[in-house]
Amino acid sequence: MSKLVAQSAEARGYALFRYEASPGHWQDIDSDDVNSFIHSHMGDEFSCKDFRTWGASRFGLFSLPDVEAKIQENKRRTWPATLTSHVASMLGNTPAVCRQYYLHPQLVALVEDTRPRTETLSEMRQIIQKQGMSDASVSATEKLLNTIIRWR
Repeated sequence: MSKLVAQSAEARGYALFRYEASPGHWQDIDSDDVNSFIHSHMGDEFSCKDFRTWGASRFGLFSLPDVEAKIQENKRRTWPATLTSHVASMLGNTPAVCRQYYLHPQLVALVEDTRPRTETLSEMRQIIQKQGMSDASVSATEKLLNTIIRWR
């Protein structure tokens, strides 16, 4: 899906997001429109980039059990690189772009540190076991992500 969206976004003359303003009249939506909406509802300190980072980091938390399995298969793998590669592949980005622009630095710092990583992994397993991938698990994961961002 991410590859299809990326291809569509790159096509000349093709707006990825648009709506029908009136019958037969389509209005394109670009990042300036989205940022204006975010600024008017949340303040100037927020932008699309915050939502991009939030979404990728939340996905990174959901992925911790999968990342752990990959590391157990190959002991030479490191947590930060494996997490970054895993999230990047799901987003259709390179690991370098994912680490620099998508994953919150506090999440990367957390997986580098054994004790908080182990605690967070345990929490994520409990969330997934109790709630699966439901709206409730998203809410619980977002609360955990908020704690991680404020960590240290």
